[in-house]
Amino acid sequence: MHTLSKWIRQLHRWLVTPFLLAILVVVTGSIWGGEAFKLPGWLSIIAIGSLLSLLLTGVYMFAQHYWTKWRRTR
Repeated sequence: MHTLSKWIRQLHRWLVTPFLLAILVVVTGSIWGGEAFKLPGWLSIIAIGSLLSLLLTGVYMFAQHYWTKWRRTR
């Protein structure tokens, strides 16, 4: 169980990189490009996919603390 937790924590850290890069491209493009900026389809897929993965791994890490505490009391 400890190895799975360590792997998920590391995955969560690495998923921040593509999400941050996608958000930076969107913000930079909308500031400099204005109305003419059109978001590429693959970029939105990367942003949404990494955001969903961050959500799932974050919920796992959040719930793991309470789950292990609950298992210790039983």
